[in-house]
Amino acid sequence: ASISLISASNNGDSSIFFGDYANEDAGIIQYKNDNGGSDYMAISVNTSEAMRISHNGHVGIGMTSAPVGSDTCLSIYNSATPRIKLHNSTTGTASGDGGEINMSGSDFILENREAGNVRFFNNGAERFRVDSSGRFIVGNTSAFDSSSFCVDQSGLGQFRRDGTPLIIRRDGSDGGLIDFEKDGT
Repeated sequence: ASISLISASNNGDSSIFFGDYANEDAGIIQYKNDNGGSDYMAISVNTSEAMRISHNGHVGIGMTSAPVGSDTCLSIYNSATPRIKLHNSTTGTASGDGGEINMSGSDFILENREAGNVRFFNNGAERFRVDSSGRFIVGNTSAFDSSSFCVDQSGLGQFRRDGTPLIIRRDGSDGGLIDFEKDGT
């Protein structure tokens, strides 16, 4: 079974309205046809457009179109802090649970709200992580292991690899190699 909404012209729109006696168009699903040029589908909630899918696959949430070039894009706009929230059965679903990606002013924030790690993968393998204690770990999955680079929040750092000496190399002659300082001097 299907429902078809057919516009009377090649340059029109078809809409499904949701409402009540006081507001017959509080919610709308609309397909806008402009004869094949820049068609789009829009979803309106509480009489305002909330999401638009453009003819080229761009999705804009909180904005009428996704501001991109030729790439397919999901854009989310909010005047304060737009967010993408992720939850699962381990994290829970409250506002302080899970993880999120957001923009706060001009800062890009990747946040794990749980006592877990933030892990970064490339080419199918973990390359570095920030653990739940705030330690930055490269080359391994645990801090101060036999083969890793680690810096914790206090500034304690370690370069370590069993059986391999620390090699510090600079090509060229543009400055010092290592400075040891105490109290800024």
